[in-house]
Amino acid sequence: MDKGQLRTAEELLLSVGEEPWSTIYRATAGVFILPVFSLVFGKNGSASALVVFFLVALLLLRLAPMILRRILPFSTAVKMIWAERRVLARHYDSYQWRKLLGTGLGLATYLAVSPDAQTAQWILALTCLVSGGTGFVVWRRKTRSME
Repeated sequence: MDKGQLRTAEELLLSVGEEPWSTIYRATAGVFILPVFSLVFGKNGSASALVVFFLVALLLLRLAPMILRRILPFSTAVKMIWAERRVLARHYDSYQWRKLLGTGLGLATYLAVSPDAQTAQWILALTCLVSGGTGFVVWRRKTRSME
């Protein structure tokens, strides 16, 4: 699909799905997860509540774009590009790995400057970074071998 045919706003939205912008977008979301968690559960929220809250945040990161794609009018060209990306992501589950890596970067960034960082929060951030980073590397190797 020729991106020259796309409108400027649609080009911007498409770029959010490309590196490095997709990681920056997810990291930005990750930065806000712990402050919002603290607002909802207090500064000493339990580790189990943190895990559930985090999983809900990941779900919202998946549902929000899906809902926007369905309710906003996008060109056929953009819809086709997104569909191609989703097929590739489903094939390698790359979206989930990149989402973990990006949110892990955001969590770690927030924790690095937070005076209230807790062990469970660091474990969550490091788990996201390690699993997301590992999955991302495997995905990149597989997609490069296809080229």
